[in-house]
Amino acid sequence: MAFCDELKRLRKEKNVSQQTLANNIYVSRSAIAKWENGLGLPSEENIDQLVSYFNVPRENFFPKIEDQELVEKNKTIRKKFKIISTICYFFTLAVIAIFVTYIVVGVNNPYIFNSDKVIA
Repeated sequence: MAFCDELKRLRKEKNVSQQTLANNIYVSRSAIAKWENGLGLPSEENIDQLVSYFNVPRENFFPKIEDQELVEKNKTIRKKFKIISTICYFFTLAVIAIFVTYIVVGVNNPYIFNSDKVIA
């Protein structure tokens, strides 16, 4: 069972809300929601607090968390990084193209670069 499913199961089994759990382990309710939706993983300190709160063995509560889930999270992060870097690359190319176009048009257009109005 995935960490997110196990956390949700244990929380419902104990009959506590996300807010109550968050208050007891000193995190935000949105952190609990993020973990339960599979959008993030708790820190080592938060894992220890969850294990203590639910009074379960760590290896039962977080089976193979370091293996498959981290691999999947890293794939997602890499994918998002590639998208962001591609966008930045094309934005930079667009800025350079606009700058070069301005220079080329300016050299051929006496109204943009008028040498008579140079201030020394």
